[in-house]
Amino acid sequence: MLLLIGVAYSTPAAAELREGHFRIGILVAVSPSTTPSMAAFVQELQKLGYVEGRNTVIDTRSAEGDPERLPALAQELAALRPDVIFAAGTPPVIALRSLGTSIPVVFAGVGGDPVRSGWVESFPHPGTNFTGMLNLGIDIAAKRLQLLKELLPDIGRAAVLRNVSNATSIAIVDEIIGSSSTVGIEVVPIDVRRAEDLPPAVEQAGRRGMQALMLTADAMLVANRRTIINLVDQKKLPAMYSYPFEAAEGGLISYGPNIVSNYRDAATYVDKILRGAKPADLPVQQPTRLSLVINLKTAEALGIKVPPVLLARADEVIE
Repeated sequence: MLLLIGVAYSTPAAAELREGHFRIGILVAVSPSTTPSMAAFVQELQKLGYVEGRNTVIDTRSAEGDPERLPALAQELAALRPDVIFAAGTPPVIALRSLGTSIPVVFAGVGGDPVRSGWVESFPHPGTNFTGMLNLGIDIAAKRLQLLKELLPDIGRAAVLRNVSNATSIAIVDEIIGSSSTVGIEVVPIDVRRAEDLPPAVEQAGRRGMQALMLTADAMLVANRRTIINLVDQKKLPAMYSYPFEAAEGGLISYGPNIVSNYRDAATYVDKILRGAKPADLPVQQPTRLSLVINLKTAEALGIKVPPVLLARADEVIE
């Protein structure tokens, strides 16, 4: 047994990781402490053997909710010459792509089509220094509207928060509006950029007689989810969220991928690149499972009776 252990530790990959010194850059639009997904990314790196202060340096640059800072932060991060950069969300990816850096970039929490955006050549073979995990924000936007209609059959008007600093958020809203006539709901976009825009946005939704609110899969909105949950609760306004943990934290209903798992998978790509893999050869991955989560406690507080058929389809019901 001791011999086998010795052999295991003498393999090239294990030796490289144990003796190497790695530098990982992280570029985020909002504070990393505001989302469980970033914590999951760092925890997964630690499980893979990358311990900050021991064998790894992690340089984090956060725009702290101000997207206009991202281009300068991307340049600052690239100047440090990390071995790989992790980009959390669409705006950080765009900032790094515009920079023209050749440093390997792994992304997560990104919606849209990276091929159409020019980040990669194809999903199976990216062919560039960019690769990572998608979250299907645009592809399931219409489905979220349909689920909202199933939950609230009499709904006729709904507002949707659109972060005009995020191209994915804009595209998601376009998709929702495009499907609104089929579903039978008038969708009204309300534009936001920063956290301070959220109270007046929810106030506007209530003043304009909106019967529900939808949130796009946007980092700023996710980071401020508790603020939004409190605001809509005060207005007795039903809201549809993007990720399971948002419903678990008090949101009425959510439909989407497990973004926490998305970020963990991104950490495995960082590991592969640090061990010698090229991002050009690592396929862009999409979520294989979507979850519908309904918070019955919130529904009861809002006076909403959830249809039994919808409850039966839910992957998780919070009581």
